[in-house]
Amino acid sequence: MNVLPDLRASNPWSKNTQSVSFPVLESATGKRSFSIAVTALLLFAINFALHWPGELTPDSTVQYAQAISGHFTDWHPPIMAYTWSLLRYIADGPQPMLAFQLIFHWLGFAMLADGLSRTGRTKAGWLMLATGAFPLFFYFNGYILKDVGLVSASIAGFGLIFWYRIQGRRPPPAIVIAALVLIAYGALVRHNAVFAFAPLLLYAVVDPARIGARRLIILVCVLSIVAIPVSSIVNRHLFRATPSAAIQQLQLIDVVGIARHSGDLSVLPSVHLSTSDLERCYTPYDGVDRLLEFGRCKFIPERLVASTSAAELTTMWLVAIISHPVAYAQHRLKVFNSMMYFFVPAKHCRFSDSCMKISPQEIRLDYIKRNILVWPASWIVLGVCMVAGLGLSSASAPLSACRTLLVSGLGYSFAYLLVGVAADVRYHYWSIVAILTAFIVAFPLLVSRVRTMDRTVMVCFVLLTLTWGAGFFARLADIQVLMF
Repeated sequence: MNVLPDLRASNPWSKNTQSVSFPVLESATGKRSFSIAVTALLLFAINFALHWPGELTPDSTVQYAQAISGHFTDWHPPIMAYTWSLLRYIADGPQPMLAFQLIFHWLGFAMLADGLSRTGRTKAGWLMLATGAFPLFFYFNGYILKDVGLVSASIAGFGLIFWYRIQGRRPPPAIVIAALVLIAYGALVRHNAVFAFAPLLLYAVVDPARIGARRLIILVCVLSIVAIPVSSIVNRHLFRATPSAAIQQLQLIDVVGIARHSGDLSVLPSVHLSTSDLERCYTPYDGVDRLLEFGRCKFIPERLVASTSAAELTTMWLVAIISHPVAYAQHRLKVFNSMMYFFVPAKHCRFSDSCMKISPQEIRLDYIKRNILVWPASWIVLGVCMVAGLGLSSASAPLSACRTLLVSGLGYSFAYLLVGVAADVRYHYWSIVAILTAFIVAFPLLVSRVRTMDRTVMVCFVLLTLTWGAGFFARLADIQVLMF
């Protein structure tokens, strides 16, 4: 669906760009750029001080241990641990990695802000810089996590190219190379980040005006498919990471889910599961917790390892999907629903082994902590509505930037329909950043569309209202049907 011609003709982004003489504009632009740079540095300092020395999680603790030892596994992509091992030459501990993440976070938002400001959209530029301190982002970016590394590197790489393209300038080769390095780091730092990678790569190396909507979708699909084995080869050979059977965890959870929804226990013949085993071992929230070595159902992978090779498990997984496609779809949709924080009861992590003892007060507080701005479902619906309203045309520099962010963010989250195994807002951190950033870039045109109140706008309002209404209803009624 393309942007309406009359809205394009009105050029909502041209405001203030023709009313100022060149010398005055250049002087004012220089002052604004300096102000944006100083403010970004100040926000970086505040951000760094508030999270000092860096928030560690069990995942990041494991990766730091690998950074110290120099021996990597591919359970977590090794590029983060390798980078951390280099940063240890500056200082031990999480502080250098915290600085590494925050430098690129604020570089990206500063470049986006200054790029908008230089096109005459001063207010949008300041709003973009403030977006870098959006409470959800300010909370997450202090954690030493691969999710944060993905976002920081990706927004910095995108921001470097955006600064030139939004002004109608061709990025110089050095900038393109720097952006590609950052985008590649973001793609390698999470196993599924390849689904966010392709639009950013295309935006950096090809003039967006040369890529139509159909070609964009085809190229994104092809590049994402190619990136999967390439990233695996890089992780295993360049960093010499020891295989850790991460993909087998996804396959095992899927097969257990298929058995639970189909009632066919024979899909895991070598494990000898009973119906009661399935009832206590399966949850769409965080099945991996129960199936790891510390989970209540660790006997399942133990039996599997003792009797089944990785190739046999892959075959078992494929046969189970082909034999029970409806059960597979039920399982994957329940996992995705949980990840979206959509039709779930309040504090639905109580259905996981990670936080089972939850007080009534914590459940009530969840309405505040997990409000609609935190639901990934809210952002995904907004992103889909923006695609419907703006289309995937590259008729202008702002539109090409928006479509890059929207395709990257939506592609990343929708990939969890197939590869998600656990629920946490951080898994959709990049999608939320990309969609909110696109919203600010496209704001003038979105306002124009809202004023027309056409069918697309009305449908989007209805979808958002239904999403929030259904989510609140599930929480208030404590509906648990999709949690088992």
